Amino acid sequence: MRHPIMSPLLQPFFSTHSGIYQYLWGMIFRKVIEIRRSVRLYDRGDRFALWGSCFSTRLRDYLMGELYDVSNSPYGIMYNPLSIAQGMERLLSGRAPREEELILRDGRWHSMMHHGAFSHSSREVALQGMRAAFERSRAALAETDLLILTLGTAWVYERQGEVVNNCHKLPAEDFTRRRLSVDEIVSDWSRLIPSLIEQAPGIRILLTVSPIPHYRDGAHESRLSKAILLLAAERLTELFPDRVSYFPSYEIMQDELRDYRFYDRDMAHPSDQAAEYIIERFRECYLREESGPTLQRWARVRKQLSHRPLTDNRESLRAYYNSLLSTLLEIRAELPKDYLDREIQRIQETLSHL
Repeated sequence: MRHPIMSPLLQPFFSTHSGIYQYLWGMIFRKVIEIRRSVRLYDRGDRFALWGSCFSTRLRDYLMGELYDVSNSPYGIMYNPLSIAQGMERLLSGRAPREEELILRDGRWHSMMHHGAFSHSSREVALQGMRAAFERSRAALAETDLLILTLGTAWVYERQGEVVNNCHKLPAEDFTRRRLSVDEIVSDWSRLIPSLIEQAPGIRILLTVSPIPHYRDGAHESRLSKAILLLAAERLTELFPDRVSYFPSYEIMQDELRDYRFYDRDMAHPSDQAAEYIIERFRECYLREESGPTLQRWARVRKQLSHRPLTDNRESLRAYYNSLLSTLLEIRAELPKDYLDREIQRIQETLSHL
């Protein structure tokens, strides 16, 4: 029997017999992390920028799907705070990717600053993609209201004396591996944040530590790494109390969702349910409640987009997708968002093949 007012996440922590809650009733066997709600709440009129580890992509996908304005790191996924700082400094100074920075490995051109998603067999295509992403992020930066930085690890790899963002499977002997110190992280970011504020006067920065452990570094080493990131984040919130705040993604995963059923099959990444819960806690603290007929229509259409129509009849499919396209165009007229543009393009491509 499920208690009518109990959260579904709490249900498994309570035992029942004949539909009656036993001695556990009234007792909480799970630590709920207390998070102070932000004084500044954000809505669909604000612009977000998300940089950092792969967990930031989960939050990015949520925000984009809910029709918030979101820009990404122009370098792709970034795990360590020094690479993020270097990338941000390049963006602020306008130092776009250069051809001489690319290296050829296994038939593809890579940048040590970029994720492998930017790599390509053509040097020109790879560089073009990197520069296009750079210019998009640079244009969006001045209008950014909330920059969310997800810090993954304090371990870094250096090649020729410089910290790299991605090793691209180059030989291990090409790199030196070391762990950043709290002072090193704080020093870089305390120099960078004033420049960031100068170019984006309305910006606020939200730091969070990725809930994903880096077991390839070793269990103990991963915990030490997270501790360094936590201490560095704390120092930065103290140095810039009006601009920098902290959201406890890591603590929620470690203390609220410590059961292995909240982990994926690799026993490291959060399950979909856990990620959704962490994002829901973020939503409660940082996003303003909004409603209205347009958002209600989008919620209905979004459900349709996640399902395939139960017919193979071409005429029925055309009618279905044309109706969907018409509704999307109406929603975009009231809420012009990039995410809607991509969905409209996808529907148009589907119709072109029917």
